[in-house]
Amino acid sequence: MIKVTRVSHPEMLKNGPDAIRVIVDDGKDKVDGFVIRRVELRMYLQRIPANDEYRGPYTLVTAFVATDCGTAETTFADGFGGLKLLNANAKLLVDHLGLSALILRSIIALNSDMGSGS
Repeated sequence: MIKVTRVSHPEMLKNGPDAIRVIVDDGKDKVDGFVIRRVELRMYLQRIPANDEYRGPYTLVTAFVATDCGTAETTFADGFGGLKLLNANAKLLVDHLGLSALILRSIIALNSDMGSGS
């Protein structure tokens, strides 16, 4: 199984996600030969005193896609806002049909790593 991680701040992933929004669970759809099993948005909060009293904690939101061949976790959004940022991006993803683009981006990342032998 391949594990692809392409995020803007990989050090923030060290302690695991602070919150998860499941977009697709128990999926069986096939895209370019990959069975899409699970899609999540994951929120990671920065652990150093970088919180802004007005804007909230610095937050990294990643897209996590699990397939039958591996997983891909990529940056979806980052900025200040904590849970508000996660919820706003989950709503945007579902309401505006961004799900297919997100899945295709993850498939490209998996195909790229499979082709390079990583």
